[in-house]
Amino acid sequence: MTRNCHLTVQQTPFPAHVGVHHPELDLGIAIPTILDAITTEYSGSTVSYESGCDIREPGQGGFDNALRLARAADVVILALGDRSGLFGRGTSGEGCDAETLQLPGEQAALLEAILDVSSSVVLVVNSGRPYALGTAPDRAAAIIQTFFPGEEGGRAIADVIAGHVNPSGRLPVSIPASPFGQPWTYLTPQLAQRSEVSALDPTPRYPFGFGGGYSTFDWLDASVDGHGWADRSRDHYSQHEPPRRHGNRTTLSSRSRRVRDPTCYQAHQFRTG
Repeated sequence: MTRNCHLTVQQTPFPAHVGVHHPELDLGIAIPTILDAITTEYSGSTVSYESGCDIREPGQGGFDNALRLARAADVVILALGDRSGLFGRGTSGEGCDAETLQLPGEQAALLEAILDVSSSVVLVVNSGRPYALGTAPDRAAAIIQTFFPGEEGGRAIADVIAGHVNPSGRLPVSIPASPFGQPWTYLTPQLAQRSEVSALDPTPRYPFGFGGGYSTFDWLDASVDGHGWADRSRDHYSQHEPPRRHGNRTTLSSRSRRVRDPTCYQAHQFRTG
């Protein structure tokens, strides 16, 4: 099985921000990239790689090789996102502001080009901020969003892709529908949502708390105690009737709902057998 990755290297703060000024010193820790981890995980398969484009610099010189590899691949793992840095040395970090939430450099164009030639694209976004993902939500086979997961991030991503781990994470911030959207957390103000006040629709592509996995759940006959949602003086509500799982994977179902700051959160874990 052939894999294609546009690699975003996993970086931890010290090597990325301080270590670059001391190239004579060894890193001192092992940081396997996504490519390293995927190659190890699928050691019995053919794993091929093309960079496609730089993380932030202009230029589409690598597109042709990446597209040729994607056409021939059974599955494409396309890793996009940010380069951690300070004061303009990266695309995300202190002093690395962005005018829009479009993927840096030529990455948005590479994403659409890859989606045009392959229907088996696993998009991995490794970034410091949420980005608009173009047509990927409708065309990619899967999307994995990580926010600079650190030195073990490459292995963690490979474990999720291989199915060793059933992802249970939920978005701490929304993913915008367009590069000009405003991401929100559970603190979304009412007027920032779709309303008659504005002709623009700010609805995110994926809201706060969204997340999927390898199992599905049905929430049936759920109820709350107390006076219902109209009672804004209460900080807590108890929810009855736990979710019902479909499938036999060990997994976690969570449900969060904003009542009054802070948000309420409930999780149910199901184990196989």
